[in-house]
Amino acid sequence: MDLIRRRLFSAVAAAYVFVAFAWSGAAGADVSTVELSTGEKLKGEVVSRGRESLKIKTAYATVELPYSIIESETITSNVEAPALPPAPSSASGKSNFGNMEGAAEGSAYVHKMKSSIKDSQKYMDKVISSWDDDYRAFIEEWMPEYWSARLNIGIALTQTTTITNRYSFSGYIKREWENSAFTLSGFYEYVWENNMVNYARATTDKYGGSANYEWGFLGPESNWFIEDSPSYRYDGIKGIDMQIDNYVAPGYKYDIEDLGIKTRISTGPSGRYLEANGYDRHWIPMWGLKQSITWDITELLRFEQTGYYGMDLERGDEGTVYFMMGIILAPKAVASLALRFTIDYDSVNSSTALKNETRLTLSVEVPLEGSGVRK
Repeated sequence: MDLIRRRLFSAVAAAYVFVAFAWSGAAGADVSTVELSTGEKLKGEVVSRGRESLKIKTAYATVELPYSIIESETITSNVEAPALPPAPSSASGKSNFGNMEGAAEGSAYVHKMKSSIKDSQKYMDKVISSWDDDYRAFIEEWMPEYWSARLNIGIALTQTTTITNRYSFSGYIKREWENSAFTLSGFYEYVWENNMVNYARATTDKYGGSANYEWGFLGPESNWFIEDSPSYRYDGIKGIDMQIDNYVAPGYKYDIEDLGIKTRISTGPSGRYLEANGYDRHWIPMWGLKQSITWDITELLRFEQTGYYGMDLERGDEGTVYFMMGIILAPKAVASLALRFTIDYDSVNSSTALKNETRLTLSVEVPLEGSGVRK
């Protein structure tokens, strides 16, 4: 608001400079140095003092300045004259100088208006902050203690030889204890595709759920943990009728609190049961590695990156890679806006199945946190 006001006053001053240059009058004897509310300073001889403006002759032009944009004026000549129109007397409420009557009232009105705008801004900030606090207090009352959740609604659009719309819904709920945590999450994606050549249309979907139990087996002060992550998936895009994975691994977490950075990494064995079109293997031993980075850059910006990398222990040339990188705007607000880039590659499937999906998704996220949740 201050920047807008400064630019507005600069524009008004420039307009008066232009007008005064064209209609300059006779010079006076007083030499005045004027500081404007825009931060500019002008020095020149006083030409005249009106009810609402001061006209001075500078080295470049004659300038007429309204009192409303004059912050201060200094007289450097020997001629005594009031720097600004005097305030009205307490008896009559009028100026002591007839030719300046009402100028002080106008200047006071402008200052009152500025003060009113600042007060309005403070009031709105207070209202928004109060509403945010009330909302969080309501959520904490509604959510059980030590529980948190998040709901995501996203959309992605791809256009090449086909137009593909992808709608995604996901979320999780989490329960924390002193040295352990349990998370239950799920997702659903609906894909609508239109072939622009022959206008053929197709729809498909995929969905799944997963759980994660993290246990700090050396106590809450230790950075070491063990996690168990079973999951289920149906994927009509990749021709997967059923996929069940389980990943058990030790891990290590490292946080840099001063920078708002949290990291996690774990590695260990995993197993998969798979029923897919044209794929004759069902039980697949694997080895996996998981990692994640969260960086709260500012109060309004967060960077997230997660990855899972799995290798088929029976066939070394098959495996799976999931990589996500995203920017979240206002992550601690009532609702957040997230932009995420993901690569989902999985070759543990039939040779004709889709192996790789790359997408950019824009989503709205609503975090819900109960009391006692670790921030």
